[in-house]
Amino acid sequence: MHRGHGQSGFTLIEILVSMALASLLLYMVVGTSFSSRRNLDETINNIERIIRFSSDEASLQNKFIRLGFPLEELDQRPTLEIAQSNDFVIDIEGTRNFDDLTEEEQEEMKSSGRFTPLPEFNADDFTPSGAVKIVAVGSTLTQKLHTTGKPFVYFYPTGEKDSVIIILATEEEMVALSTEPYSQVINREYVALEGVNFGNEDYVEKLIEKANELYDEWLSN
Repeated sequence: MHRGHGQSGFTLIEILVSMALASLLLYMVVGTSFSSRRNLDETINNIERIIRFSSDEASLQNKFIRLGFPLEELDQRPTLEIAQSNDFVIDIEGTRNFDDLTEEEQEEMKSSGRFTPLPEFNADDFTPSGAVKIVAVGSTLTQKLHTTGKPFVYFYPTGEKDSVIIILATEEEMVALSTEPYSQVINREYVALEGVNFGNEDYVEKLIEKANELYDEWLSN
């Protein structure tokens, strides 16, 4: 239908085009943030699944289990290991990946009752999504916030686990996951990264500074 002289208004095609342009602009503004939060939440969900699985598995198998976070590796795939016996000394400072040991070292570890990979666990399913980074891990066991190396979270046959805080970040925000020894509840605290610009030389330093603030807050509660 054509508009006659003196008539005002928009055709259906003009309205649809305007809506499409508005949607495109909206996506350009919030699309990146939405994708970033989705990747962050997916990674958080995966970590929570590992924690609950580890707690249940330690009780069922009556063995110590430990969850490792390789903070300095590029893909940061977590490791999940089970003690071959319950007669061992907890390694507070962390150790190398089992797969990085020589065959002789692996056999010695098995025979000495130390930790070996849990067969049921596939780390590929739990690698952080997108541009999500695990920044730091702190626990009441180590009494410090680890930002390097490979800190561990321990799960005990009694059903207890370490009280721990795991801090993750994207370009725009951080989140602190925290657990309690006997509870299955996992708390989340989201924090906007105000004044922290991705790509700046001091970006990592600022992340660690923010992580320490969250850690101190967690300790005080």
